[in-house]
Amino acid sequence: MILFIGHEASRTGAPKVLLDFLKWLRSHKPEVAAQILLRKSGERVGDFAQVFPTQVWKLPYPERISLWQGLDNKLFDTFRKNQEKYIRQFENQNVKLIFSNTCTNGELLEQLSYLKVPIITFVHELESVIRIFNQNGAVTRNLQISTHIIVPSEATKNNLVENHQIPPAKISVCYGGVEPDFGKNLTDFEVRKKLNIPENAFVVGSFGTIEPRKSPELFVLLAKKLEKHEDIYFIWVGRFLSDSEKYRFEYQIRTLGLKNIIFAGASDQIANYYQTIDLMLTLSQEDPFPLVNLEAGLLEKPIICFENAGGTPELIEENAGFVVPFLDLEAVAEKILFLKNNPEIRTQMGTNLAQKVKNHFTTEQTMPKIWDIIQKYI
Repeated sequence: MILFIGHEASRTGAPKVLLDFLKWLRSHKPEVAAQILLRKSGERVGDFAQVFPTQVWKLPYPERISLWQGLDNKLFDTFRKNQEKYIRQFENQNVKLIFSNTCTNGELLEQLSYLKVPIITFVHELESVIRIFNQNGAVTRNLQISTHIIVPSEATKNNLVENHQIPPAKISVCYGGVEPDFGKNLTDFEVRKKLNIPENAFVVGSFGTIEPRKSPELFVLLAKKLEKHEDIYFIWVGRFLSDSEKYRFEYQIRTLGLKNIIFAGASDQIANYYQTIDLMLTLSQEDPFPLVNLEAGLLEKPIICFENAGGTPELIEENAGFVVPFLDLEAVAEKILFLKNNPEIRTQMGTNLAQKVKNHFTTEQTMPKIWDIIQKYI
């Protein structure tokens, strides 16, 4: 049996990669027994549970205890015994391998160390996120105890080698993948009508959770920089981390008097939004290999991104968009106007990217590579 560990079940990149692989595994290797263990819950717990047995890790600490519970614990050490029993629940389940999705599961892996099985860790994080989660050294220990490490881009591999002294031979690059038929059966959801965007407008889109490392502040400043071009609109599809962040950006937009920028929120009709935009803008300051770029790319949308900010340049290369100097908004604005004014080049770049995704970055190509690595250790 393989024990798959996820850090959460949110609608974000790393959980989606794990869920996509588990679906592929269930479909292509039905003889494989597996269980899913999530450190935190999320909107997609039900999706995981439909594939393999799933539980959310929760040590049995009572939030409130009665007088009798407290006395029982003092006399019989009940809480510790219950905790130990819970932790050792996999002891007799013939676990052959732990597959840990993200490098933030270190403390949980230490609790499961009694299994004494190989550990494969899929590291989706670059340096700033690693440092945030490594305050107590848990990430460092996670990397050290991993038998093998998978990463989604060369940029992620280089960071582990240069900043964490992980031997290159211990790391395999497995790019993310998108379903080959993604976006083929669009709904009748009319994005421009819903958002009051003119049909002849040029739309620049960004996608994903609105968080600091994805540079939503720069998105607003870019809209301000290009506001005199009244036919250019900016839309961001994704959720805010909190209501306070949502109100803060609404205040910025209102104070700047911007009419050309929309934070549209999360959507179940994501492919419709990709079809609506004319180009994809990835302003992330650090992003290993965003799946949204593959989805937009499959729908023939060229990409603009920053250099030295993760794995997106590995997808774009020389012919599917533009890689501009880090945090250079002037360069971003220039490339947006260039693609707007040169539709033939924009179309060709979109076609190039779609062909690249079809040839190298669908789940049909990427998922078997992960399985090949797993097979070496079970």
